[in-house]
Amino acid sequence: MFTVAIIGKPNVGKTTLFNKLIGNKVAITHNLPGITRDRKEFECIISGMKIRLVDTAGLENYKTANEIEKQMLEQSFYAIDGADLCLFMIDGKNGITNEDIKFLRLLQKKKGDNFIMLINKAENINPDNLDNEFYKLGVKYFIIISAEHGIGMHDLIMALTEKYAEYIDKFGEVNIENNNKLLQVAVVGRPNAGKSTFINKITNSNRLIATSIAGTTRDTIPVNFIYKNQTIKIIDTAGIRKKMNIADEIEEMSVAESFRAIDFAHVVILLIDANSPFDKQDVALAARVVEEGRILLIAINKWDLIEEKLKKAFIKEVMAWFEQHSRITNLGSFFTLSSLNDNDLHTILDEGIIRYEKWQTKIPTHKLNEWLALLKEENRALPMIGAKRLKLKFINQIHIRPPYFMISSNFTEVPDNYISFLKNQLTDAFKLQGIPIRIGFKKAKNPFDKK
Repeated sequence: MFTVAIIGKPNVGKTTLFNKLIGNKVAITHNLPGITRDRKEFECIISGMKIRLVDTAGLENYKTANEIEKQMLEQSFYAIDGADLCLFMIDGKNGITNEDIKFLRLLQKKKGDNFIMLINKAENINPDNLDNEFYKLGVKYFIIISAEHGIGMHDLIMALTEKYAEYIDKFGEVNIENNNKLLQVAVVGRPNAGKSTFINKITNSNRLIATSIAGTTRDTIPVNFIYKNQTIKIIDTAGIRKKMNIADEIEEMSVAESFRAIDFAHVVILLIDANSPFDKQDVALAARVVEEGRILLIAINKWDLIEEKLKKAFIKEVMAWFEQHSRITNLGSFFTLSSLNDNDLHTILDEGIIRYEKWQTKIPTHKLNEWLALLKEENRALPMIGAKRLKLKFINQIHIRPPYFMISSNFTEVPDNYISFLKNQLTDAFKLQGIPIRIGFKKAKNPFDKK
């Protein structure tokens, strides 16, 4: 697919342009520099062109960079190397700096003339005042834009169209992934639970910045790969802390994006740090996943740090504590792993694929009613609600993803404990372990009522 990378120093407006071209706010923006750390990719259609657009971290001086900044720079270089076209952005308000010139020369060395220079934040700048300064750089041509205000977008689209036509002439048309066949997996957890390391290991790549520093990941970063003929989009998320502990606006936006990833995922892997497994924030995250009807897989990470002789008792204690505090039924089994040291982490993916198939299965109505008849036969004394006994007349499945069952009854409000009982019975009868299911009730029609 025609891949376009947006590059430049920190805070020149790369992410704002990324969101503008896509037509939606899919990446976090802020006026502080250095918000974007990992490169973020998004497949989209822009004026009929099928494009993979890549947002990158700001280019900074490698020699003075810290551990995170060095990995940010490496991710930007990966994006440059993998791009068919680069959009090199400069802050028009500040003009050309020595850092801009240094990275421009590096870009020319890597890509030749296969880039477009964008002079951003130029809404109040006279173009005539820029010409001499930028033409001296030996750039083939540049475009003056304001990503925030949409100025110059037509000129940019026309330039992209020209480059896109050259690409199609050379490689032919491509299709965007069919999202109906795409399994979306979100990896969530508290800060420093090992999410980025886990995804790098399971995808056999260094796609994500991973450090021991809590809060390294700020945005949701999707990574596509194929596993056992299944295309998977696995999404790295920022660590989620309790609302009272959120430090600033940036972390607040990061957490909001993490929750958004849960809402749109099919499967959610909740990583729990073995160093601190008894934290109610993990319980709250699990509850959010189940409330949204997503498949929940719970994994205790950093398992190699637990002594071998203590492991069996440790996992039992964690599971018992979690079930006691979460009040979530039908959790399924816990997983244990070490993102750093395990060579095979794919057991959890195998389970995710199995549950994903069950999550979107529709059970025939006749089988459901055979089950209901057997249930009523085995449990003749149905609970009393007020002065009347509950009657269950008919059941059918009205939705998938998650499975939603509707029961015709003489009551529409049924005690929670009996609903939990019915869910457990359905789970056992149709092998729905680990699948969030929903049950609703509607008033059965009285055949003697006159219409």
